[in-house]
Amino acid sequence: MLKYIDPRPLLFNSELVIDSIKNIDSVKKEYQNKYDLFFDKYCNLDDGKDFK
Repeated sequence: MLKYIDPRPLLFNSELVIDSIKNIDSVKKEYQNKYDLFFDKYCNLDDGKDFK
């Protein structure tokens, strides 16, 4: 079974977006582990030098 790692909060309206921006430090802290797991799984080979 494939488990998708969602590295960000799902925000369904402007009020949630504004609240997340105002509390960006707590959002970052809450989602840091998910972001790291997502990056390790999907972006770990990206070194930013693909076009050189």
